[in-house]
Amino acid sequence: GTIRPNHYKRNGVECWDMIKATLGESYPSYLIGNVLKYLWRYREKGGVEDLRKAYTYMLELGVEAGFLNETED
Repeated sequence: GTIRPNHYKRNGVECWDMIKATLGESYPSYLIGNVLKYLWRYREKGGVEDLRKAYTYMLELGVEAGFLNETED
């Protein structure tokens, strides 16, 4: 599933959950945008780390779309 480090949690609320609640139906578009961003720049900037980030957002998109559950990847 998606990686959820402690530094992305405040007062017991996950950052992913806050973003999803804020964006509502636009949340999948946010996820797709981040996948595209990290794939676009990985050669010039972040290398493998950007590919990992893109994968993380793709996993979250899979969860959101109902193709994966929180513990799968």
